[in-house]
Amino acid sequence: MSYSKADLNALFTTVCAIIAFVVCSSLGNPHDIIVNIFLEESNSDVTQIVQNAVDRYLFDHKNSSLETHIHLNFSFIGYNRVIGSFLDQERYFNLSTSTIHAAILVHISNHELILSSIMEKSNIVTIGLFQTDGIPRTQENPADFTRVASPSMIHYAYTLRDMVQKMGWRTLSLVVTADYEGKVLADAILEYSRREKWDIHHTVWLSRRENTTELISAIKPTISNDSDVVIVHVRDAHNDDLFRLVQILGVNQFKATWVLTDITTYGVSDSTVLPTGFVRISPWKSPEHDFMEHALYDAFDLIALSVNDAMKKSSRM
Repeated sequence: MSYSKADLNALFTTVCAIIAFVVCSSLGNPHDIIVNIFLEESNSDVTQIVQNAVDRYLFDHKNSSLETHIHLNFSFIGYNRVIGSFLDQERYFNLSTSTIHAAILVHISNHELILSSIMEKSNIVTIGLFQTDGIPRTQENPADFTRVASPSMIHYAYTLRDMVQKMGWRTLSLVVTADYEGKVLADAILEYSRREKWDIHHTVWLSRRENTTELISAIKPTISNDSDVVIVHVRDAHNDDLFRLVQILGVNQFKATWVLTDITTYGVSDSTVLPTGFVRISPWKSPEHDFMEHALYDAFDLIALSVNDAMKKSSRM
């Protein structure tokens, strides 16, 4: 479904209005921190989980404000991901200076990325919790969120270490994106290789701006060096061309097992281009209710502790 430029402009205006709307009309106490929790209206189960987390946090910290001088004021904002819903609600909100200090978006999808991007530009701390579509986020690549409740590339490295140990592989090659995610993963695997006496035969750093000739020159040594395993982490929405080229170069003629991160496979639209017998790894499991509640609780603690620490530093200046 497509939308006109006018519709999108109206959406952004309305989103700004929603962000500016809070239950508390003013801060009152300068140590009160307003935390807005954005909830999709159609998901009653998640609403109950969020309510449980808030209730538990407020009960556990009912006296903590006397010690830390920080008090979190929570308000829930329900929304619908359908653009028309945003447009229909526009008349209910008035644009004003936002008093939100932090926003927790329970879900992460393209709609929440829009919300988070706008709030980040307004210096509002944003925390994204549970991704529901799109290429998975990591601590090293949180998109427009301040923080996300997603694994770090270190967790991917843990998973890879365990697999390499279990399979008894001794020689490795790496194909990684030349960005912060790729660096963290490669550094972690390099450290494990030193401890475990693994040999890293070849490392390819891809900017994803390579032309075909450059890509062949980069990938060919990895395919022909007879490693036990080739580990691939490439964050790109268009990875089909990369793996078509791998197939053309003759990946199936060699013994290496190809281990791909889930982030890599999300960028492939045609699974037939993937190497035969490839292994897909992910440190992420489907969140259960208890996990979701604990993640929310930790997010509340993160906000309170960060603000308290900032205030202590400010008072010493």
